[in-house]
Amino acid sequence: RGLRTSRYTIAFHASKGTLDKVILFDRKRDQNEMTTVAGQHPKLVRRLKTKLYRWLLNTKDPFATNLNR
Repeated sequence: RGLRTSRYTIAFHASKGTLDKVILFDRKRDQNEMTTVAGQHPKLVRRLKTKLYRWLLNTKDPFATNLNR
């Protein structure tokens, strides 16, 4: 699952109920979304993860349990 802000695109991937990949693109600097910058922005990743988690809970999406680990 993922979300977009005016500047960033973030996606979370989980296998067997475990979050195993986080991809963050800065579309202002990388319009083609080729290079993830997740490792360079841990606070932003946490903030966007929380925002997505709340949305998933509100929509009763079972993927929320993957983000709460």
